[in-house]
Amino acid sequence: MPNPNHKRQKRLTQTLTQLEKQDWGTAQSGSNLAVACHQLRHKPVGQMTVEDLRILIGQDIGLPYLMPLALDILQHDPMAKGQHYPGDLLCAALRASSAFYHHYPAYRFAVRDLAALACHAVQWLEEWEQSSTQKALNEALSAFDASGQAI
Repeated sequence: MPNPNHKRQKRLTQTLTQLEKQDWGTAQSGSNLAVACHQLRHKPVGQMTVEDLRILIGQDIGLPYLMPLALDILQHDPMAKGQHYPGDLLCAALRASSAFYHHYPAYRFAVRDLAALACHAVQWLEEWEQSSTQKALNEALSAFDASGQAI
């Protein structure tokens, strides 16, 4: 009997370049962000860190492959932190393109539910992190809710 997880396990060992069957080559821009995005496309998706996911999702890169990974992390920790602040991965997911969520509405609902949990979880952060994190979440959530009006 075939293993139903085999396809997912194989995907985790592949890079975005392999999964999307598109090699972007080297970054033509000298910006750190462009260079990072090009480099991350050659990293197996199963080895992506929270910060890697935040960067790529924040640029709407590889969303069909990366959003499930981000949601797995966020379900365990809605305040998962990349480089910037607690919840920055969730904020990146909230800011993903409305076109993506139009094609994958289940992800829209999952991200919205996680945002509600995160807004409640802010109170458990260190006092010095609460205000800036709450502000970032509120802004991302407002944009997310507004983008859903068009769907």
